[in-house]
Amino acid sequence: MSLIFIVAMLGHAFAFDTLQNCIDRLDGSLSGFSGTVTVSQNGQALFEKSLGVRKPGSTVRNDSNTYYDAGSIAKQFAGAAILHLAGAGRLDLNAPLSVFIPSLKDAAKKSITVLQLITHRSGLEDPGDDLYKTGDRAKNVANNLQNARFGGKPGAQMIYSNVGYEILAQIVEKASGETYESYLDVHLFGPAGIGCRHTGNASTPATKAAWGSLRGKATYQAGFNPAGILLAGESGITCRAKDLTKWTHALESEKLFTREELNMLWFLEGLNPSPAGRYAFGWEFDKTRRIVQHDGTDDGFIGWLFLNTEKHLALAVLSNKDERDQPKRLGENLKKIFRERGKPNPDCSKIGFR
Repeated sequence: MSLIFIVAMLGHAFAFDTLQNCIDRLDGSLSGFSGTVTVSQNGQALFEKSLGVRKPGSTVRNDSNTYYDAGSIAKQFAGAAILHLAGAGRLDLNAPLSVFIPSLKDAAKKSITVLQLITHRSGLEDPGDDLYKTGDRAKNVANNLQNARFGGKPGAQMIYSNVGYEILAQIVEKASGETYESYLDVHLFGPAGIGCRHTGNASTPATKAAWGSLRGKATYQAGFNPAGILLAGESGITCRAKDLTKWTHALESEKLFTREELNMLWFLEGLNPSPAGRYAFGWEFDKTRRIVQHDGTDDGFIGWLFLNTEKHLALAVLSNKDERDQPKRLGENLKKIFRERGKPNPDCSKIGFR
């Protein structure tokens, strides 16, 4: 199986023959995969591969310019927008919801802060199947906020909440005076030089957009989800895999945030009060505070974005075939391969692919 393999020589000889054995073994673990995989380091592409077709039954192949639904990976864009506004003095992270939604009557919900929403510590649970009940985004968020029940006291524990991130998109609009989509385009996507687009506003090029696949049947085309306009904040973004690794490089190179702000964005450092847990501004981080990542799923699409902030190694897997653990498993295997990269005598013979 042929590979598009681009190698950046960063200080050491790259022992291709040895690592090629690992790549050959990786090809076996790609069986049945449909999507695109990209690996980069310090902003330079190391590996890219696309497999499968854009729609079940089609002959059009996925390639490096194929757009996929990023699912909840998109939460980090909402998090970045909130931090960007806070850095500009246009938003207080400790402000309660009552500042942005003065009509809110529930006293407990009025007290929820922006920071609690960002870190999934608002206590709000998603209202189940009624998450997308109306076609008007503002009304939909208002309904979801009204109907959401508390699974815990605000600030007390982490409860993953899509509703919380929908509310954050509304806060971005209230604080900026711009639409959520415009704010991302102008202040984040443009400066980062990435081509991510929005679901529901026809910005994703249909000729390059994949269709999701569940059990061999097509679901919807990326960017054209019928509930698209309601997804802002919690998902609702389409990207190419290379956009996501380029996004991580834009962050690391401090094009958008200072180093202090990045440590806040990824690891919650410097916040007062400092929340517990390992979920920051749309990123999950590990106990070493070096690894940040997030996955995402949405009706036939699944993806995973990983960044080692110490080695500046980024890995994105986007798939239009919903096999729950395959993108993350594939990504973990790639990490094992590229961990050997740059070693004088790399040995991949003991890598146990999952």
